[in-house]
Amino acid sequence: LMVKEADVVWMDAYVEGHESWRVPVLKEFLSYHVGVYGSTGSGKSWFTRYVLVPLYLKADFRVLILDWSGTDYAPHYASSSNAEVVEISKIALDEEAVLSYLNDKTSNFGGSSNVRDSFEIFVESWTEWVQKALNAAEAGEEPANLLHRQLKESVFESVRKIKRPDYQEAAERAARRAFRKLKPRDLRPIMGTLTIEDLMGRLKEKKVLIVDMGGTLAEAKLSFFLSLSNHLYDLMESGEDLNLSLIIDEAPQYAPWDARGIQNNTTEMIKNLAALGRKRKLNLTLISQGIRGEIGINASVRRNINTHFFGRIHPLDAGGEGGASEWLSPYDIKPDQLLQLKPGRFYFSGAMNPSPVPLLITYKPPEGAR
Repeated sequence: LMVKEADVVWMDAYVEGHESWRVPVLKEFLSYHVGVYGSTGSGKSWFTRYVLVPLYLKADFRVLILDWSGTDYAPHYASSSNAEVVEISKIALDEEAVLSYLNDKTSNFGGSSNVRDSFEIFVESWTEWVQKALNAAEAGEEPANLLHRQLKESVFESVRKIKRPDYQEAAERAARRAFRKLKPRDLRPIMGTLTIEDLMGRLKEKKVLIVDMGGTLAEAKLSFFLSLSNHLYDLMESGEDLNLSLIIDEAPQYAPWDARGIQNNTTEMIKNLAALGRKRKLNLTLISQGIRGEIGINASVRRNINTHFFGRIHPLDAGGEGGASEWLSPYDIKPDQLLQLKPGRFYFSGAMNPSPVPLLITYKPPEGAR
């Protein structure tokens, strides 16, 4: 009766205690964004793999998963015929993302705008420099070492062209500070050659694409996210409907409660994607151990999430503004119930839920699932 004459998609999940009561989702609210919350061991990644991903596919959305650790999703899709796993180190970043990464690694280019300008000149041809360094590997030189040396030479050559002696000396000191922090190994994570356009092209061939972000520095992961987000935002701004679900594992890494540095940029980008995505069929699914505060998602980002799946919560989320209790206590669902939820059980609340009250739902993983 709740879904009569409504456009719904059915989850591969059921109401707890009633296996025949399948759970409907209002399709029109898929692009109003989703949050999945639960402490370690509550079953967030299993729920995402076996309930949410199939749901999005049924709704004719493609799925792009950013696997922060490279362990929660990538291994489980490696042998799937409908999915592909791509290592983050193979993906090329755009100039803005490369500069943002280098800014973080060099502590704002040693604090000098002249040094930043010198880095920017080199980064304008970043892809060509990277390709040359990779080609030189055949001669036996480690590509990252060669690229680092070429970058350093280019920066100091540019700094030496500054006409005022005092400005030049200050810039040289800043450049030395920058390169004391920036090592060849820091360049390896940003030496990919697969373009974001090529990456999205692969997603058209496969229904599900997983970016394995394991073994890479956090700054490189966030820089890649900025490159990807800029591309998606440009597509939507040009009027294209994406029909895409972007699943962001470990969401507080991108949008922490107190965003600074490159995380401030990624937080703002998620807000921009969320705002435009509602009109352009982009679903953001943010997965987090916590809801608010130090273990949770930035409050300005949370305000853009209109559907929530609350698993077993962390005690820090048991009360207060913005926590699970705020969402569920009006329905007489108490914090102590949320603290004791069994793995794989989630309260379904918000825009996608056609029920007037939150539903406690669960599911059965496929036989042989691990």
